[in-house]
Amino acid sequence: MTPVPAKPRRSWIRRSDERPGELRLAALRLFASRGFGATRIEDLAKAAGVTVGTVYRYFRDKDALLANIVDELAVPLVAVGRYQTVAALAEAVWSASRTEPHCFLLRLMIAESRNVPTLLARYRTRAIEPVERELAQLISGSEQAGDPLLAARALLGGLLGASLLADQREPLVPQLSPTTDTIPLLLGSFRPLPPPRHPAAPEPARTTGPLPPDAW
Repeated sequence: MTPVPAKPRRSWIRRSDERPGELRLAALRLFASRGFGATRIEDLAKAAGVTVGTVYRYFRDKDALLANIVDELAVPLVAVGRYQTVAALAEAVWSASRTEPHCFLLRLMIAESRNVPTLLARYRTRAIEPVERELAQLISGSEQAGDPLLAARALLGGLLGASLLADQREPLVPQLSPTTDTIPLLLGSFRPLPPPRHPAAPEPARTTGPLPPDAW
């Protein structure tokens, strides 16, 4: 009789499920430190403690790996309806931008924007634009005035900019954290100015009776 193949062990299955995430994190660390172009698949395999064949088992090439990284990291931020307030979504963006692995992706985009233009385009499509729309929807339901999308872009830009400039040892700008105090301040800064009020022109003096001779 042909022997029945043994069922794969649960530990191997669990390890296989975790492997893509481990490869993504190892790749991001290398890309952020060495650069995308200077990192080889062999370097990634060594950093992750796997063979080159294992990397190719999950990702066709470095470009496919980078695209997958962007898609996966955008998921926690763009789930429609997950966040009920502007503060909750802003807190999620701030937290992601300050922790692994998302912080490595932001650093990579700053360093490789010219070398890998598709990276910025994909991140904008997969993460920035959906978060902007979600923020604008939440802002439109609040008491904030002005253009909700403009306010959303201002808030998102402020959060990501502060995160990129902040450093635990010597911050370039004071470290910003989205709180109930700072968010209204950021949003309120981008309310449209009221239209200017021009003083009313004085009415011409009214006269009665015949005009004096010198008025002709």
